[in-house]
Amino acid sequence: MAIEILKITTVGSAGSATGSGTISGLRGVLARLIVNWHASAPAGTSDLTIVETWDGGSRTIYTKSNAVTDVDLVPQVAASDNAGAAITGAYGYIALVGGTITVTVAQSDALTNCVIVTLVTVE
Repeated sequence: MAIEILKITTVGSAGSATGSGTISGLRGVLARLIVNWHASAPAGTSDLTIVETWDGGSRTIYTKSNAVTDVDLVPQVAASDNAGAAITGAYGYIALVGGTITVTVAQSDALTNCVIVTLVTVE
């Protein structure tokens, strides 16, 4: 098990401050994702996006707009068959392939540790 923590500090004007952070090389199953917002982050405007990129691809792991809701979840993706067709109602764990995880905050206030994102992986 590996635990990685990204603390995102935002800079800029109230309601339009931004910040981002990255971590590279994570491999394994993303077993848990924890998002903890600063108590002063504005709920009406703050946006959060967590994206994984790798050679030739990318996917959004989590996104939330205009909200600062703390979450503790097990993220999953829609399952597909061998031909790439979606399997209705089926989901699977997210397998990280060693690329880069980018956490981006937009439309917030200037805050140290505006959001803290914890990623827990298992191999």
